[in-house]
Amino acid sequence: MCHRVMQRVSDIVEAGAIPMVFGGDHSIPYPIVRAISDHKQGNIGIINFDVHYDNSWGGRLTEGNQFARIFDTCQAEPENMVLIGIKGGAYNTPNMHEVEEQVGFTIITIDDVEKLGIREVTNCAMEVTARNADRVYVSLDVDAIEPTNFPAQKYPDPFGLTTRQVREAIRILPKKVKIAGFDMVCIEPRYDDMGIDGLTACRFYIEMLNATEARKRLN
Repeated sequence: MCHRVMQRVSDIVEAGAIPMVFGGDHSIPYPIVRAISDHKQGNIGIINFDVHYDNSWGGRLTEGNQFARIFDTCQAEPENMVLIGIKGGAYNTPNMHEVEEQVGFTIITIDDVEKLGIREVTNCAMEVTARNADRVYVSLDVDAIEPTNFPAQKYPDPFGLTTRQVREAIRILPKKVKIAGFDMVCIEPRYDDMGIDGLTACRFYIEMLNATEARKRLN
């Protein structure tokens, strides 16, 4: 799967387009960013909307060590990565938080979002990723979203971002930074009553496309 994704994304990048991908689980950013990095020069910043740290290292590619592989093999540095939506709960520990900070990641918790607002948080993320990076890759794991807003999740965890906050961030990002690619992962169709979450996911992609095109027109 990884090699097939890399080949397909390579074709997209070589054609001069921006890859926007539906996952799959959260291992998918690795082959996408690898293909972008192999075909375009310049460092890549990463903004990851997620409730989990995904900070495993070593072993075969999984949905928990994908970013470690990116930093090992791609034109990307940990100090240009921002995680948005992290909170206490399943699979997270204080030790994980400390490791992420020592590695150099910028962590924006759900409490930070509530205190500062999604606009301020998004602007902060763009500043961090823009340091010594030419473009930004955005990954959206839907478990960062409040499950009552988006029930079709693989690992639901309460008190997350609202779909409106995610939409606002997606609208802001491409207008101020050059987008290298975008993915949305871990949607569970079996829990998607009446297909509402599928429609929401499509709307996120439309918002990203609209904002990206608006930036191109301004340039």
